Amino acid sequence: MAQTMRLRVEGIHCERCEAQIEGALSKVPGVVKVTASRAAQGVDVVMQGDGAAKTVKDRLRDLGYEPAV
Repeated sequence: MAQTMRLRVEGIHCERCEAQIEGALSKVPGVVKVTASRAAQGVDVVMQGDGAAKTVKDRLRDLGYEPAV
């Protein structure tokens, strides 16, 4: 069953930031859909399975963003 995780992510400044986050997170196994929003300073991730949440947060950190739930 799919679940949605909403993360507050400060530092999303432009469309390029949104595209970079969406592209990187969409490659994480189990991730079905990613929406990054500079207006909301957050990321919504729809995923299946339990292991994707930690990987999503780790991938955000690798990109230079600090996620908070």
